[in-house]
Amino acid sequence: MSGWLLGRFVFIPYNIPGWSSNCENLSMAHVITLLTDFGMSDSYVAQMKGVLLTRASGPMQLIDISHQVPPQDVRQGARLLHEAAMRFPVGTVHLAVVDPGVGTQRRILAAEINRRRFVLPDNGLLTWILEDYPNHCVVRSVENATLWRDDADISSTFHGRDIMAPIAAFLACGGHLSAVGPEATSLVRLERWPTVQCRDDEMQVFVESIDRFGNLLTATRPSELGDFIAQGHGFVQNRQFWEPITYVQTYGEVAPGCLVALCGSQGHFEIAVVNGSAARSLGLITGDRIRLRLQRPASDHETAGNRSGS
Repeated sequence: MSGWLLGRFVFIPYNIPGWSSNCENLSMAHVITLLTDFGMSDSYVAQMKGVLLTRASGPMQLIDISHQVPPQDVRQGARLLHEAAMRFPVGTVHLAVVDPGVGTQRRILAAEINRRRFVLPDNGLLTWILEDYPNHCVVRSVENATLWRDDADISSTFHGRDIMAPIAAFLACGGHLSAVGPEATSLVRLERWPTVQCRDDEMQVFVESIDRFGNLLTATRPSELGDFIAQGHGFVQNRQFWEPITYVQTYGEVAPGCLVALCGSQGHFEIAVVNGSAARSLGLITGDRIRLRLQRPASDHETAGNRSGS
């Protein structure tokens, strides 16, 4: 089959004989996504994919959600899984391995939620998805060792390859969820931080996570900050000072370097610096409070004047 190469992608003319049938076969492939904290400098991801392909009983598409979850950061893994999982078609199997408890007594789960399946450790990775679909889920504990990797001893430090990947392939190829083990209850859940706290003239929201651009992401809906959104501007605490901040619809409304608040692509309130990093500018990390005010505190006027005149 001829085509032409551009970067990493091969483009094939639409009128090549057999191309239509190839597209149909691709659409029928088993889809498995992978989400890990393994990074891409080692062979861990490739080893898992090798097991998945070896266990496949038909065409299989392997899709990477991300392998750049910070090491052992279950909360960040849960956020990424929640954002991406339901964007995939019905029948997709999501394999998520952010597993600081690997080799301990923590359970491995296989779940069906809203007609998608999940294989992952019981450490809170499913928290936000379970909140969204409390009545459309079945969760089982992975205990049937006959379905695990059978060509070597099971590693106590790589259950993603030796247990979870074989289970994901089994489910993707039509295996019954009930075959993996008994029903699981009392699942581990992550703590849900308050979406907004109001104290006197101040509103506080929590940094749920920080993306690679340095944007401060929250779990707060803009509607929960009604007065701030209606006014369209306010002040955010920057260490011991209060900095002006503008609520915008797009980053391009203001000049580079400006501090802005907006509704992000996931529908939540976030703070950014145009062409910069809000996390670095404000000195905040995941779990910190973002303090907002409609008016600059009186005690800050003098220090603001001193800064501008220095």
